[in-house]
Amino acid sequence: MLKGSKKHIKFQLLFPVYLHETKTTYMLPSCRFFIATACALLPNYSFAQTAGDLDSTFGTAGIVTTVISGSGNNAGVMVQPDGKIIAIGTSTSATGTNKMAVARYLSNGLLDPTFASGGIVETEIGLTATVGSASVLQPDGKIIVAGATIADRDRHEDYALLRYKRNGTIDSTFGINGIVIEDVNGVLDRVYAVLVQPDGKIIAAGTSNDGRTPYTYYLTMVRYLPNGTRDATFGIGGVVKQGTLATPSQVGFSAYLQADGKILAGGQLDTRFFLWRFKPDGQPDSSFAANGFLTNTTGQQHRTVHSIAVQPDGKILLSVKGFAFGRQVFAVLRYTSGGIPDATFGKAGEAISANGVFSEGYCMKLQPDGKILIAGMGYDKINAPDSKFYLTRFTKDGVPDVKFGKNGHVETDVDGTPLGSHGRSLAIQPDGNIVVSGTISSNDGFGLARYHGRSADDVDVEDTFTSVANHNMNGSMTIYPNPVHDIASLTYNLPAPATLSARLVNAAGITVKRYTVNRETAGKFDWLLDLKEIPAGSYILSVEVNGQYNSIPLIKQ
Repeated sequence: MLKGSKKHIKFQLLFPVYLHETKTTYMLPSCRFFIATACALLPNYSFAQTAGDLDSTFGTAGIVTTVISGSGNNAGVMVQPDGKIIAIGTSTSATGTNKMAVARYLSNGLLDPTFASGGIVETEIGLTATVGSASVLQPDGKIIVAGATIADRDRHEDYALLRYKRNGTIDSTFGINGIVIEDVNGVLDRVYAVLVQPDGKIIAAGTSNDGRTPYTYYLTMVRYLPNGTRDATFGIGGVVKQGTLATPSQVGFSAYLQADGKILAGGQLDTRFFLWRFKPDGQPDSSFAANGFLTNTTGQQHRTVHSIAVQPDGKILLSVKGFAFGRQVFAVLRYTSGGIPDATFGKAGEAISANGVFSEGYCMKLQPDGKILIAGMGYDKINAPDSKFYLTRFTKDGVPDVKFGKNGHVETDVDGTPLGSHGRSLAIQPDGNIVVSGTISSNDGFGLARYHGRSADDVDVEDTFTSVANHNMNGSMTIYPNPVHDIASLTYNLPAPATLSARLVNAAGITVKRYTVNRETAGKFDWLLDLKEIPAGSYILSVEVNGQYNSIPLIKQ
């Protein structure tokens, strides 16, 4: 029995198994075992903790700051399956040279000495003005950092992608000596989001300007093969470009890969926001909104889609630059899978978090339990530079989560000086704790803060993997890829009609995600499992077929 709790919980003993990224069939023998008392498998809770409290086991009182070269600007954070934390961005030397910068930390917040040189790698590409603004962790552990660089004497900015090996050295098998520089549209090209498909292809999404009309920008996406060459089967010659000289600028800031391979891309359209949905080949999806395109009316003040997420039922969440109560606020909007506003979410389809006199949410993630996290920055005084990291949590239906921080919101002065700190990104660890990264103003370095994702009494008996002794794990099924980054395909063969459901169980025995029940006829089927919002780590996928259970070890990267 847990201290401070009257709940008795049974857990299945899980053995993490490393599986090479090949198609593997599991012939699962009958297996019966369980642990009656397994407190040692639970996350290491301090029983006084509250969700939203800083994690004192990380850095100094939950905060880590790192000086990157002369100065640094953070743009993103990721968590590896082993718990190590990667922060990316831009460094600027005393002479003004810009480089892409990556820092890797141990789970306690110390720089990882096994990564690059003392935990930090900085890479100059092109001629000057290199900017790191997006990143993604591949299933094989390689790290892609993307942004822009000036590669020629005409001073035009181009797409730039750089791939590192797991140890922080440049991966020479990608592009030319690990680097891809792409002149997409002539004058100004910059990547703001990068995605990796299950087949290893890479999508770089952002914005471009062709120079003919200096204030007209286009949403652009380029898809690359795993080796960094353009994928000519995507869009036109590997490129998707949306926008015309006759329409307002479409500045692309965000992108999301759906479980079915369709791509959502959003950003700012003059004083409004926009969202496109594309088919896997890059063509607009006419089944979504108006011929694949969605925007708000001029009368609505919300603008700029900073981040996108999709809930398990297919509904689409947009984290936008919001305006309410006479000031800028965190705002989340929800749409159906077809692009229709969902009035059942929050208040009339929108969730608002109005804290401070100004706030802007840049990154949104879904927790395994469906709750919505938004990270960004804000400040309390007009015309004051003392900004802070802001972190807000909503329930899955858009209501502020009163169990998190103060009425669903926490603020952290990471810099510790009047100059302030700017939160930009967030990642969720396998244990549910939350890492927020950003820039600290006092020395323009990287700043990270780690928060508890659960309170001491949040473990729910209904969310644990119980009745293990009754599981009859006979059968075979195939899952690919494994390890998986975003989306896995579960293949199974049914000799007779059956009802199926599935749940994903973490190393603590807690169910972190449930999948929709399907009624299938006899035959062979493929079930796409969306794992993008699941933290990296070792899991068991438990599939119920007519009351019988088949369990597969799965690695999420």
